[in-house]
Amino acid sequence: MEGKTMLTITEVAKRLGCHYMTIYYWVKQGKLPAVQFDKIYRIDEEELKKFLEDRKVVKK
Repeated sequence: MEGKTMLTITEVAKRLGCHYMTIYYWVKQGKLPAVQFDKIYRIDEEELKKFLEDRKVVKK
């Protein structure tokens, strides 16, 4: 994990402007990849970017 930026669920929620439980549910459902250290989940910043890119909405 050297050189990777790892974010907490709370940090991701703040960046996305949503409740931390939303991020927690995405992690628990396997929608957003995360690793767990003891009781704390960490999300790789690159994985978050990929997650968001895959879910972009395009206007027609």
